[in-house]
Amino acid sequence: MALSGNINSLTRYPSGSLRELWAIAWPLMLSGLSGSLMVFTDRAILAHYHSKAFNACVTVQPWVWTCELSLMAIVGCSEVIVGRLNGAKQFQRIGSAVWEVMMLAFSSYLLLIPVMLFAPYLLLSTVGPEGIRYMRMLLMTMPFELAGFGAIVSFFVGRCDTKKIPVIFIGGNLLNAILDYWFVFGGLGIPSLGITGAGLGTNISHLVCFGSFLTLFLRKKYREKYGIGKLQWSWDVIHQCFKIGLPNALVVVCNTAGWACVYLCFANYLSPAYYKAFCAVSTFYTFSFFVLDGNSKSVCTLCANLIGSGYAERMGTIIKQGVRLISIWAVIFGVFLYFSNPIVQFLSSNEFVSDAAFNKQASLFMIGYWLMFCTEGSFMCTTGFLFALFKVKWILTINLILYIGMVLVPVYFAVAIHHWNPIIYPALVVVKFCLILAGFYLWYRKKTWAQSVITQLKND
Repeated sequence: MALSGNINSLTRYPSGSLRELWAIAWPLMLSGLSGSLMVFTDRAILAHYHSKAFNACVTVQPWVWTCELSLMAIVGCSEVIVGRLNGAKQFQRIGSAVWEVMMLAFSSYLLLIPVMLFAPYLLLSTVGPEGIRYMRMLLMTMPFELAGFGAIVSFFVGRCDTKKIPVIFIGGNLLNAILDYWFVFGGLGIPSLGITGAGLGTNISHLVCFGSFLTLFLRKKYREKYGIGKLQWSWDVIHQCFKIGLPNALVVVCNTAGWACVYLCFANYLSPAYYKAFCAVSTFYTFSFFVLDGNSKSVCTLCANLIGSGYAERMGTIIKQGVRLISIWAVIFGVFLYFSNPIVQFLSSNEFVSDAAFNKQASLFMIGYWLMFCTEGSFMCTTGFLFALFKVKWILTINLILYIGMVLVPVYFAVAIHHWNPIIYPALVVVKFCLILAGFYLWYRKKTWAQSVITQLKND
């Protein structure tokens, strides 16, 4: 059911409708698709370059995502801040807020440099020197990625001006694919650089995307309306980023680092066929994450706008539309997985193409990851809703506790010690999300969230 009333509408569609959600979500999903393609391109090219390079890439990337997603959880909160300021029509404060978050993004070097030095201890002996160099290269340009993809993109997302974003992302992805192939295999005067070339291509594409976003952000029409030409420093913006994002960042560190540990565990204890099946199918899930992330961000944007407009009690409709959109995508993703066997084999070495154990395990992982897509997609709708409310601590804390207690520890004992089938990993993740969603539903039905936000707005 569409909402009505004096709302600062972000689209031409009825507020609270599925069409409004989709109008905001599709550019974000298209942008996320570009990022997912970067990951997929790196893995696909390295899979056909050398099996060891592919395994190193797959093992290193979760550690890189641990840094990237945790820092983005803080920097990306500018989306909520911009959304609220836009909903309240305080346009002149938006530009200054974005500049402050960009400075926060570049200060992340204070954390990333120690991680670069500590990289060999994180990766143990699972990758060689080139894998360590690959990880350090990706971390080197990460602050530019955070400033561009986090702070500046939030300026456009928070105002629902999202159609320009996919163009830059797609251009960056095409550049990354060309440079990856060129640098990995060599040619035209460039020697074959292997996995180091994949890192170099990604770095260049990130820098180009940042420069493009910054150029767009500094356009005259934005400078005049949103106060971009002046910086009025306020610690309140940084405080809000940490207040909203720090709990999520800490949980992301544990969750993604836990995922990286699962890779290490599987690399050490699974047979080559089973581990290759896990890597190939998990690449699909990583690729599909653009849908979950884009949907969650659009839910957060619409809810933040409703809060800024003074209609917080109507946010429930947004989360319902978010779950509906994920359900539609789950059907599409399911059909895609059903016919995905040629692509899975494309991501694998020739030695596994006709391996019965590999193909059977890959089919099991496809079912498990499809269920994960459905449950995690619904979970991320709730987190987008709660981010707009500034109420994320309890659900993220529960997620962390359950992830460690119900997933990581049991998976280690089951796979490493008792040699169970690794399908137990996605199965336990699905159970975890179902429990969290059940708890959220019981809390949501009480409707106390709406009254608390109304009280907060009155106090502000």
